[in-house]
Amino acid sequence: MRGSDVVAGFAAAAAAFAGAIALVGWWLDAPLLQSVLLGGAAMKSNTALCFILSGIALWCVGTDANRAAPTRIRTARICSTLVILVTAATLAEYAAAISFGIDRLLLFGVDSAHGPQYSHRMSRATAACFALLNVAFVLLSRGAGMAYRIAAAIALMVFIVAFASLLAKIYGVHSVYQARPYPAMAFASALLFIAHAYAVLLLRPDRSFMATIFSRHSGGTMARRLLPLVIITPAVLGWLAILGEQAGWYGGAIGLALFATAHIVIFTFVVWLAARSLNRAESQRDTAEQRAVQLASALDNFSDALIGLDPDARITSWSFAASRMLGYEQHEVIGRNAVELLVPESLPEERSHLLQRIRRDEAYVCETRWVTKGGGAIDVEVSVVPMHDADRKLIGQLTITRDIGARVRVAASLAAEHTLLRTLIDALPDVVFTKDLAGRFTMCNAAALAAVGATREEDLLGKTVFDFYPPELADLYHADDMNAIAGQTVFNRDEPSLERDGRARWFLTIKTPLRGASGAVVGLIRISRNITDRKATEE
Repeated sequence: MRGSDVVAGFAAAAAAFAGAIALVGWWLDAPLLQSVLLGGAAMKSNTALCFILSGIALWCVGTDANRAAPTRIRTARICSTLVILVTAATLAEYAAAISFGIDRLLLFGVDSAHGPQYSHRMSRATAACFALLNVAFVLLSRGAGMAYRIAAAIALMVFIVAFASLLAKIYGVHSVYQARPYPAMAFASALLFIAHAYAVLLLRPDRSFMATIFSRHSGGTMARRLLPLVIITPAVLGWLAILGEQAGWYGGAIGLALFATAHIVIFTFVVWLAARSLNRAESQRDTAEQRAVQLASALDNFSDALIGLDPDARITSWSFAASRMLGYEQHEVIGRNAVELLVPESLPEERSHLLQRIRRDEAYVCETRWVTKGGGAIDVEVSVVPMHDADRKLIGQLTITRDIGARVRVAASLAAEHTLLRTLIDALPDVVFTKDLAGRFTMCNAAALAAVGATREEDLLGKTVFDFYPPELADLYHADDMNAIAGQTVFNRDEPSLERDGRARWFLTIKTPLRGASGAVVGLIRISRNITDRKATEE
């Protein structure tokens, strides 16, 4: 739950509760309940009813969930309209010096023959605050941007009036805010008005002047730190000045001079605090800017192209490496769609796939082809990294693009050489195969497949001689292989062999250790030529 929802709920509940307590006090003729706050001035019956209605209206418009419910919006508008009608009639009574009888509607026979005719009428300030607040509630129920700004301005006026009445009550200076015989704003009423006004100011601060105070920038931070001091300090100084004057320590003029001097000292200190805070912020910003310049310089010398994209694949940043690689200058590409600009039209599936991946909050790496300014195409490896704001909301992607044309060409050349070499090996009449250190086949040519009676290379790979020969012959072959791996190279040795068809054959064999890229032995390679016919001729 947001903090503004909590404040609105608390203010609404407090108003409804206080109003209900005061009404019960009037109906039971209990002065202690009528005052709401023990020992305070009594809250008028109409004031109590208006607080109940205002609390309901604030609760209905105080959260996004409630504002989305049509029934609650209608309830808020009905309650606010009733409050506006009651307070408008009250202000009209004051203006015309007459009574419409609305001040005593809720008393239900309570004896009020004694006392002035205005004893149950809310004050002008109270009526005005009720009217303004409920106009703000009606505006909030509309949910428009301008309505929020007007509602915030109205709430600020109510806050000022209620705060002034609260200070007057605290200071005990009744003549400042009261024109007798009209009743003044009760202490509890002033507190409730301040809570309501503050709740309205918090509802949508991003859409009113409150955005400056709630900003995450240094100005907002400083305002939030200094505002409590600015608001509370004059109130405390005024109270101390009145106490000193009432105690007879000085006269009114001296008290005013002391009050002004204290203000000068306090606000000088406030200005000093603000200046120090701003200096620190400026120093941190300068340091951050220096680091940003250093980072930008390092990135400009980065060999890979750095391209920033928003969620719609529009280009937001373009490094010098990107200009060197793709030929476009920064001013030519900012704001353009990267997919349409760089991905060839001949790859529609690649365009669709890349656009979908950019809009996801995930990192990935892919290889593709991009089009340069001159119309050529280059092979690239694209690493995409999501970018977020302070609230972890996706704001775009950073693509790190590397030209892999040379690597692709080398890979293609190696593939061609491998194909040629494999073709030559398969065309040889000699038996050629390789084994790992455990004696398992890892590669063989067509002649080797025929020698063991296999039809596919997959039927041979991973197997050993024990899968194809009798145990006594397999043991002999395996021991010979292990000796070759250990370094006992066999070169042009005549070896008898018993093939799977049962016929005896002779092979001229070469067995030598097979070494990897590091030079370590990783297996063996055997090349055998069938010399059975030659042996028969020699015999």
